Amino acid sequence: MIKPAALLQVDLSQLDGVIHGNRLATATLLLLLTVSAVLVLLAIFLPLKIAHRGKPRPPQFGAAVLYFALIGTGFMMVQIPFMQRFSVYLGHPTYAVVVVLFSMILFTGLGSMLSDRLPLNRAVLIGVPCLIGLFVLIAMQTMGHATKATVAHSLPVRCLVVLAFAAPVSVLLGCCFPLGMRLLGRISDSTASWMWGVNGACSVLASAVGVCLSMWAGIDASLAVAALCYVTLTVPALILFRAGSGKAAEAATAAQAVPAQEAAEEAVASA
Repeated sequence: MIKPAALLQVDLSQLDGVIHGNRLATATLLLLLTVSAVLVLLAIFLPLKIAHRGKPRPPQFGAAVLYFALIGTGFMMVQIPFMQRFSVYLGHPTYAVVVVLFSMILFTGLGSMLSDRLPLNRAVLIGVPCLIGLFVLIAMQTMGHATKATVAHSLPVRCLVVLAFAAPVSVLLGCCFPLGMRLLGRISDSTASWMWGVNGACSVLASAVGVCLSMWAGIDASLAVAALCYVTLTVPALILFRAGSGKAAEAATAAQAVPAQEAAEEAVASA
């Protein structure tokens, strides 16, 4: 648990045993973070620059990149702290990975399925991210008390406690990606593959960032970043919504103009 600054302040060559192992783990984590950051930036921006060289980018492309980067980052900033928080509570890190990962994937999938029933309007695009932020902040304040009160119970009971924290927020988390794809589909279908890549790349980077942030600033710091990501998500979501609404209005106007033009042409021909 050596912080990065300590790598420069202490003569680590004289250390051995557990401290040497911690030094090696910290250095490895920093290397992983650096490599991930470089690869993610290359994966997003290098192909993008090549593909759009000399060509205008699709409309609202920046807002779409921000949207899918935020949900990729925010999701891991919830999942990683949950696994860290519950590893001691459940008795072994493996239990935490299995229970948290399984429950979050299951209920995220359920949320994705249910998101098709949500209308695509401002209330949903503001309400879902803000509810996620609220759930995360509530978890920050209550997880410690809940784990202390139930740590003496059996493993199945503790698993249910973990499920009570992971399931509700995961259902909401699962709504964000499909909603983003629906927003994007009203503007430009050609950028959908880019957004899948942006989301996946940012998730990879955020997994390393989440571990580092939780170790060096505390688990609550990672959860606070997650809440901030989802509250900020309302900004690009509304930009994409307005752009899609404007495009839909233009299409409707054009569709109404076609019959009127045809009728005028028929009247002229009859005359």
